[in-house]
Amino acid sequence: MTSIAPLSYLLLIGCIAFGSAAELSQEGLRELQKHECGVFDKKDLALNNNEVNLGSRPWMALLKIVIKDEERIACTGTLISDQFVLTAGHCVSGFEVKLVRLGEHDRSTDLDCRTYDNKEKCLPAVEDIGVDEVIIHPDFRHSVHPNDIALVKLSRKVEIKDHIRPICLPVNAELQQKVDTLESMLLTAWGVENRDSDKLNKLREVAQANVDRAKCQESIQKHHPTIKIDPAQFCTYMNGILCHGTSGSPLSSPVEYAGKERFVQFGIVTYGETRCTTEALGVNTNVASFMPWITGVVGEKPQ
Repeated sequence: MTSIAPLSYLLLIGCIAFGSAAELSQEGLRELQKHECGVFDKKDLALNNNEVNLGSRPWMALLKIVIKDEERIACTGTLISDQFVLTAGHCVSGFEVKLVRLGEHDRSTDLDCRTYDNKEKCLPAVEDIGVDEVIIHPDFRHSVHPNDIALVKLSRKVEIKDHIRPICLPVNAELQQKVDTLESMLLTAWGVENRDSDKLNKLREVAQANVDRAKCQESIQKHHPTIKIDPAQFCTYMNGILCHGTSGSPLSSPVEYAGKERFVQFGIVTYGETRCTTEALGVNTNVASFMPWITGVVGEKPQ
């Protein structure tokens, strides 16, 4: 996460009306629904000190980016098909994305193992995959971060397996409207403890309560009168745990999807307040607003 120069109050942590199903690319929908997405076991909703169970969020991706001639893991994304990763536009705009890492849990170890019910479980090795193309939304602007969304096309198709699998997206009107009705969403990320600390190595998850748009707008305009919450953005309260270093991370929720309960991604972390408290506000990209664009890109560029 980096600070936004004109907005000392805000940190980068990260217009279109809701697209109806009729506006979505059918080719793109087929690509998104080709593999079973958002699969989870209900026992994996229980966390240990906010750490998710090993391999339970198999869509999580890390982006290795060149920053000032140095390659480093700098942003998060989500696998949404066997060849596309969804992330924030500000993560990749102006940078070279070298590779995408899938199947990671603990960034400090080569082999990720945990013990559950007196049995040791270990994940297979991570997969580092090259990048064929980065597609940033054409209306993305750094200044106020509307349309803060991008797709990374991988250099090859991913073999779908238990610990590497896509998350579901809001592919119909009913799912697209849930961003306005859900009381909270789950932020899944690695992040950092604070602006000056080392990264958090273990994948964690916290609930973030949704905030009324008018209340969020009023709070932000107290410090920045010119900033407006875009119609394709929504606000959440931060959690006091995962506040920084979460750019591109998903906000999701287990909801009904094609008759089954699945994790569906509704948001992408964009920016938020510098303070890390439960009262601090974060602004997120509303994925539902960009489904026509997402399906258009995915549908046009299958390998």
